[in-house]
Amino acid sequence: MPRFWGIIAEGTSDVDVIKACIAKLVDAPNHKVAAMYDNGCNTLERKCASWAKILLTKGCNALIIVRDKDTKSEKEIKETIAGALNPCPFEYRVIVVPVHAIEAWLLADEEAIRRVFNIKKPIKPIPNPEAELKPDKMLERLVERLSKNKRYYLNTDHNGKIATHARLAKLKRCSSFIPLEEFVKRVSVA
Repeated sequence: MPRFWGIIAEGTSDVDVIKACIAKLVDAPNHKVAAMYDNGCNTLERKCASWAKILLTKGCNALIIVRDKDTKSEKEIKETIAGALNPCPFEYRVIVVPVHAIEAWLLADEEAIRRVFNIKKPIKPIPNPEAELKPDKMLERLVERLSKNKRYYLNTDHNGKIATHARLAKLKRCSSFIPLEEFVKRVSVA
């Protein structure tokens, strides 16, 4: 059954990454996406219940909530969001908590970064992208250094593009990606 995915995220770049991931995991032409986002995790936690209701009225039938871990525990984040959503109007829902930030997923595929920024020199793989405390800053420094300051990373412009080129095998290196993968695959056939 085709799904109409509702996404609640901290910002537009997170939505772009999740859309690209959904397209990799399911037959994208048969699936639609609607999103609600603002600027940051506090707004997401405060508004997620009203946003979920809005997405439901738009026709969404599966909900993905994405909130970076930053310095909180995954358990604490999930409990806070689940509590704010209670009762959740969606039968199918998942709370995805990228370790530190969603940019860690992007760091997992050095070839995707190289392609998006047209970097000629091979990029050394990052052994554990989720170990980077500030993966967005690392991505920024990496692009600037390898392009010799000719290209600059901007999450709102580049996250979705990198995610589009990222390979699933590389994304799966990030343990926080797995709940999204499992949810999308399970729900897309439900």
